[in-house]
Amino acid sequence: MIMYSKFGFIDRPLNPSGVPPIERRYSPVGFEGELERVKTAINAFLKGSDNIAVVIVGQYGWGKSELLDAVEAAAQGLGLKVLRLPLSFGLDINVIINSLLKARSSPSEPLLLLIDEADEVSRAVELSNALSPSDAGKVRDLVIKLGSLIRALIEPRNYKDVFGIDPRRLSRVMVVLAFTPQLYYNILKNMVPDVFDITRGRVYMEVVLDERMPLWLYEAMLLQRFNAYSTDERLDLVKKGLINGLHPLRREYLATLYELVANTEGGKASPRALVKFTSKLLDVTVDKGRELNYEVFEEFLRSEVAGDELKAYLDVVNEGPDDERGSRVFRALLLSGFPRGINDLSSELGFDVTSYINALTKAGLVEEVQVARFRLDNNGLSRVNNELVRLGLAPIEGGLRDISISYGSYYTAYEGEPVVYVVFPSNAKVSSAVGITRAYQVSPRLHRILVFGKEPEEIIRAKEEVSRAISIVNAFREDLAMEVVKAAIDSQVMLYPESGAWFGVIENSLDARIGIIVGIDGEFDQFTKLLSKVVSEGVIPVNGQERIIDALLVVVLSRTQLTNDIVRSVVEPVSRLSWKLVLGPVTDFTYFSVFGSDRIDELRSIVIGSRLERLDRVPREYSVFLERLNDYRDEVLAFRDRVRQRVLQHTMAIRRGAKESKDAVIRRIVEAWVKGENLEDQPEVFRDDSGKARISTVELSFINYLRSLGKQNFTTKELEYLIRRLYPTHLWREFRESDLIKLLSLRGLLLPINDNLTEYAPYTPELVPQVLNVLDNYLNRLNETLYKPLSMSIDELKISIEVKPGFNIQGSDCERSLTVLKAVPETSSEFLKKYSLFMLCVDKLENEVEQKLGELNNELTSLSSTLNNTIRDIMNKLNAAKNIDEYLPGLSMEVESKINNLVERIKAYLMRISGLELDSIKESLPTILEAINSEANDLVNLVTTLRNIEDKIKEYMELTSVLSNASVITGIEITSMSINDFTNDLLPLVRLGSLNALSNYLNELMRVAESRRKELSDVLSNVNALIDKYAKITAWLKKRTNNKVVSKLLSDGVPEMPKPSPTFDNAKYIVDAIRGVNKVIESISKGLNIPRELLTKIASLGPNVGIDEEDIAKELNMDMSMINKYLESMWRAGLIDRKYVT
Repeated sequence: MIMYSKFGFIDRPLNPSGVPPIERRYSPVGFEGELERVKTAINAFLKGSDNIAVVIVGQYGWGKSELLDAVEAAAQGLGLKVLRLPLSFGLDINVIINSLLKARSSPSEPLLLLIDEADEVSRAVELSNALSPSDAGKVRDLVIKLGSLIRALIEPRNYKDVFGIDPRRLSRVMVVLAFTPQLYYNILKNMVPDVFDITRGRVYMEVVLDERMPLWLYEAMLLQRFNAYSTDERLDLVKKGLINGLHPLRREYLATLYELVANTEGGKASPRALVKFTSKLLDVTVDKGRELNYEVFEEFLRSEVAGDELKAYLDVVNEGPDDERGSRVFRALLLSGFPRGINDLSSELGFDVTSYINALTKAGLVEEVQVARFRLDNNGLSRVNNELVRLGLAPIEGGLRDISISYGSYYTAYEGEPVVYVVFPSNAKVSSAVGITRAYQVSPRLHRILVFGKEPEEIIRAKEEVSRAISIVNAFREDLAMEVVKAAIDSQVMLYPESGAWFGVIENSLDARIGIIVGIDGEFDQFTKLLSKVVSEGVIPVNGQERIIDALLVVVLSRTQLTNDIVRSVVEPVSRLSWKLVLGPVTDFTYFSVFGSDRIDELRSIVIGSRLERLDRVPREYSVFLERLNDYRDEVLAFRDRVRQRVLQHTMAIRRGAKESKDAVIRRIVEAWVKGENLEDQPEVFRDDSGKARISTVELSFINYLRSLGKQNFTTKELEYLIRRLYPTHLWREFRESDLIKLLSLRGLLLPINDNLTEYAPYTPELVPQVLNVLDNYLNRLNETLYKPLSMSIDELKISIEVKPGFNIQGSDCERSLTVLKAVPETSSEFLKKYSLFMLCVDKLENEVEQKLGELNNELTSLSSTLNNTIRDIMNKLNAAKNIDEYLPGLSMEVESKINNLVERIKAYLMRISGLELDSIKESLPTILEAINSEANDLVNLVTTLRNIEDKIKEYMELTSVLSNASVITGIEITSMSINDFTNDLLPLVRLGSLNALSNYLNELMRVAESRRKELSDVLSNVNALIDKYAKITAWLKKRTNNKVVSKLLSDGVPEMPKPSPTFDNAKYIVDAIRGVNKVIESISKGLNIPRELLTKIASLGPNVGIDEEDIAKELNMDMSMINKYLESMWRAGLIDRKYVT
């Protein structure tokens, strides 16, 4: 203890045996929920007057005794007397009774009796399958004594004479018993069910310990114990952060110890084993007098491995480097259960480890990682998994107690609350919202060798799967449901929670639809009601939707009830029902797979086998699990084969010839039944053993089903839904729900009860009068259909043409059959067959009418399409013809009037065939359409000609406009026609509608326009020559503007000669310019006494042009000498250049 006090402990916080010390200063960690349940029972006991028994169930070494310690402390805190006794093979009822009597002074004083299963009993029960006869007898005797003790304490009145004491002295006693599952579920519940059955026995409450001890809970347990045994000074140092709460131990080495203990115990570390080894490690560390480091930890491990206490494969430490410091760094990282930082390692080893870490990393022995801390709750896990999935890494699965440590992936810790540290690759781009620290770990392969050894990969993977399977069974939650279903059917099926169970469906278009229901530790009364509803209705809820099933696989799992008890309370009541009320015993369609508390080991083996079969190769030593899985699966497969054959008995199919319709086959089946004929060509469902036609079992069961529902009538849609729900219609191929309704209707097993024949009721004699009235009315309406006209719409004209069917179908046979039927008593044995004969007649008549109407509608559709297309083309042409320009006033209105008149005539032509039969319409229509097309084409041609006339008139008016403008320059008047003249010419011709007259008019108009074009050409030639002449004169004058004579006359400048516009609309300005030039020329002529004609001729040559005197003399008919004289004058006046140039 002196050494412990050096580290601030007032006593040993842990005991090497794993058993708590005599003086406890702590409460158990991880059992808060279980403790609260026991406290609830204690409060109930104190409020009442009855004796009660509570059972605590937990595996050996998982804290039952510690929980009893906590219960004892809680009871004493309430002032209760407590008596604690072991359950051993030496159990003596009298000794216990006497101890109980001595423990309290008054019978009215409440007393708590704690009985804890002794280790010797636990070990014997664990080996119960291999017990010697004498040991088995000891166990049997113990069970008998224990049963008697509990009966005596719960019901002391019945044991008054046995013990010879007043029963009142044994009142006000509460018994709390702590058992292992092997003793409680496998032995006590089977051998003394009147005592230990939770529903019918004397046990008030069962408290099952949560056996999961993750790393964080292990750390929390150590922290709680260390704090409980710490001095105030030590607690102050921890609070200030000067030492860690686990000092002198270190978290990283405790994580590795946790892994080694778990592997040593077969994959799951028990609290007792963890306390035992941690206590020994603490003793070694305390003896060293310093904080735990890798050297002390390695020394401890070697000692435990040598003593065959722990499994660890320490040879892997030799995989490190040879140099002393590098080897120390490698060993410290190898023995650490999670990554460590540079500073942390350097602090422990006493030197800077950076260079050694780099060398180890380069050698591939160590790897750099990123570590992030998250709270271990739903929100934290969601953040973690979102990050992992984003990076393409596997998410962390499980609940709070499932998540512990996975080297290289994550590890958990307790820091006032559970936390998880997630390990990311060094190159992973982790979200910036996540706080990251850099750290280093050895290669996970090397750490795995340390923990598991150099085993073949398949053994390592097999162990992992076995560990996973054990965890799944221990958790007893949804994962277990999924695994059991996969084990049963060899495929993964999604299960969805509903009403305290899990639901799924196996669907195959070529097989029976099997529903799956899994119940786990639920309220079995409620579960039984749920199953009863499912087997009666044949549907299960899956993910909020109703799914129809043909068979059912029920899996019931319970840790608290025996298999036989579940069978009695669940399976037997449900098995007494009929599948879907009418199809047969539930056991023909349902497989019950029940695993009670006595079959948990078997369940575990099956789940292990299911997990192992995922591996490519399973080690030989694990083959037994596969054998158990296959045995279980074979049972389920045998059921599926049986149920498949059973379901096929409710399939419907027909055989028909190449050109035979379904309706024809159904009628033939009914006719054969009515006449008592053989029906060899149809499936067995429609005939008896002798080959004669019969009513199928499907038809009979469906009618019985309808009657069982207690409903009076059903719509067609309701019937179709019920058929789908009752039978495997997905296997019926071409035979559908509507075909079954028709078959039942033709046989008279379903009677129509409304006018439209869309509502039916199962046959009863009381319904017959109403049904006959309905059918009479229906037959009348069917006959009316033969004469009801159809219509053909002409969309463009907004008219409808009636078409008479013109059918030649006789309905008199059905009328006679109905008359005969009305005379047959509805209670007669022949009534149904007479009814069927009538229904067959009606059905045949319906088919004929339907066929004829179908043919008529097809023809009518084709004819309507053709006629509508033709009229549409005509109307398109006529609508296009309406687009006449308003160039000639009144003509467009006249044309539109003629088109409207034609449209009305077209309507009248078409309405002449309304009310005729189709053949008559088809005969008359070509002639009508020919006339319509002819009139429409004539009108279109007339409009086309009119448009051509308009075009020529426009051309004539344009030519005339230009000619009029040009004539202003030449001074010649022209004559022309106006628009009104043309309109007055054309209106009578359009009203007359004579295409020939309009064509003649067009020809004459074309001649007039051509004449006007030639006239314009001549005028334009003259005008352009004149303009060119005066343009040269103007240019000559501009050249002589410096001449004295000219400059005096051109004080306002030389007149500009405008260029003519294309339409000569500037003719007035051109004429004014010519006059201005002539005036200047006239003035020069007078001033120089030179003839005006000569001066004009010379000026019109333009500037800088040589003058040919001889040509000018000839042109002006003047003497050559006179020409020279005048030229000499002009030269002297400076108007031309010498010899002579203008």
